[in-house]
Amino acid sequence: TGSIAVSTLLGRGLAASLDDFVSRLSRPRVLAPLAALVLLAGGVTVVPTGHVGVLERLGTPVAQPVPAGLAARWPPPFERLTLVNVATVRRSELARPSTPLLTADGALVSLDVGVYWTVSDPLRFALHAAAPEPALASLARAALVQTVARLPLDTVLTDGRDTVEHQVAAAAQVAADSAGLGMRVEAVQLAAVAVPAPVQAAFLDVISAGEHKRELINEAEAYEARVVPSARGTAVSRVEAARGQAAGLLVQAG
Repeated sequence: TGSIAVSTLLGRGLAASLDDFVSRLSRPRVLAPLAALVLLAGGVTVVPTGHVGVLERLGTPVAQPVPAGLAARWPPPFERLTLVNVATVRRSELARPSTPLLTADGALVSLDVGVYWTVSDPLRFALHAAAPEPALASLARAALVQTVARLPLDTVLTDGRDTVEHQVAAAAQVAADSAGLGMRVEAVQLAAVAVPAPVQAAFLDVISAGEHKRELINEAEAYEARVVPSARGTAVSRVEAARGQAAGLLVQAG
């Protein structure tokens, strides 16, 4: 009986202490700081190195990005912070060898092409376009198709790689700026350029015919270089001999 009484007293004491604690928390001077502490704890974000934060306050973007470090903000829906990587150079694929492109002379060429880019305007990158990376890839791919279509196959395969890369990068940057993507095109790289496998045999035949044609031309030019000077020398000798004979005849006649 004594143990039951002690347990009852302890239970009543614990309940009274809990009620007293809840009562104290419910007081305005305690509740307000506690609510503020909870709000602040939920509104502290770490912005990693190489990133900035794009802040929206009640749905309106704040012009100045939040730098790397601890960023205090009001929790949603009052403020929203979007982290943007501004330091990493990223690559988007433009073309695969399995999808050949048409050149100016009607030939097909397989390309492995990528565009390398960084974020130049975090606000536009985060908020202006729903999917900026695919948008840039699409714009750069269109520039690639147009550029290759203006060049013959031999140029694309040999000394025209730099031309393709520079023209595509410039056109993609203009298009990205017009679309307001907030991205900077750092480079376009042709990793591989080749003739598609189904037409390689025909292409090799064309190359072989071209090489044979050049061999014939070289042989003809070499023959001309040997024969023409000799023929000219023979002609000059004959002309001089004829003139000598003519002079002799004139002397005899006189």
